[in-house]
Amino acid sequence: MYKPELIAIHALLEQLSRYFEAEEVTTAHTSEGVFAEYKQNHVSAIEIHQSKADHTAAICTLGETLSTLAAEAGTEPREVDTLKGHPNQ
Repeated sequence: MYKPELIAIHALLEQLSRYFEAEEVTTAHTSEGVFAEYKQNHVSAIEIHQSKADHTAAICTLGETLSTLAAEAGTEPREVDTLKGHPNQ
């Protein structure tokens, strides 16, 4: 995979992690946060000067964390208001 493609995937996964944090899906985890391992890597999607290997490692870390959180959150789909971008309550 080319580096620009990896950066795009990395950016998408970062957005998902922010969504999970905003929706407080992560509150059942430790106080340092469920994304602590990712944040320790110090590689953000906007850091295009980082190596391809660094972005790949960040994608793997985020992917594993997000898949674990999604599995723990349950299988009940939530209806989303597409105009406002948040779940209907």
